[in-house]
Amino acid sequence: MKISVSGKLTKVSKKEASFAAGFFSKMLISDKLSDGLSLKLKFSDLDYIGGECGWLDDNVRPKEFEMSINNTFGRRKQLISMAHEMVHIKQYATRELVDNFHLKRQIVWRKTPYNFDDLDYYESPWEIDAYGRELGLYEKYKYFLKITKKNFKETS
Repeated sequence: MKISVSGKLTKVSKKEASFAAGFFSKMLISDKLSDGLSLKLKFSDLDYIGGECGWLDDNVRPKEFEMSINNTFGRRKQLISMAHEMVHIKQYATRELVDNFHLKRQIVWRKTPYNFDDLDYYESPWEIDAYGRELGLYEKYKYFLKITKKNFKETS
């Protein structure tokens, strides 16, 4: 996955942000699929949410994605938010999740359509999937850093 990082990073360096996004990608997406994907990772003040993501090209076979992470949160929460949003990127890239919002206010999850207006955010299956994976991905990342003694001290 080609990753570019921009914005005002406060708790994570550009180097770590890129590394963490790549790590989460490797945990979730096959190398073959990942090689054709690109990610624009941005850090900014998102008010109260941890992050958001979406495709930039099209919803048929999305390959270009943008992820925004809240730079007002602490390092742990930023990394967990990155893991959460990377699950959504995997969902889009593998077509588990298809966003038809612009046409029908509809989201399709594993071939089942959901009307956006009838959804409770925390009950939507793609959010249950992302919330269910985010902490495990973060813990794997922390463990990897520990056993490899990889360290990212500077912020940029």
